[in-house]
Amino acid sequence: MIRLLIVDDEKTIRNGLTFAVPWNEHGYIVVYTAKNGIDALHFMKTHYADIIISDIKMPRMDGLTLQKEIRKKYPQLPFIFISGYEDFTYAQAALKKRSLLLYN
Repeated sequence: MIRLLIVDDEKTIRNGLTFAVPWNEHGYIVVYTAKNGIDALHFMKTHYADIIISDIKMPRMDGLTLQKEIRKKYPQLPFIFISGYEDFTYAQAALKKRSLLLYN
């Protein structure tokens, strides 16, 4: 199973991503849902995920900063960014870092 970490400051989005997609049917398992980048970073210190799906704009630590910190230890770890944020500057920064961006 491919291990997913979902990171979003909105609980409804975290729950939606976790439960609305039949991950197991496709060989994935959600191992943790984090409410911000700091929470996700703490998880990754003692656990592992194969892919991180993260909001770009969050309080405390945004998705791009999380990616920068995670890639110090796991440089090839794939990130998928999601965002409803209208400022495309964040999206451009994500794309420069070889990340997939999904925009709502």
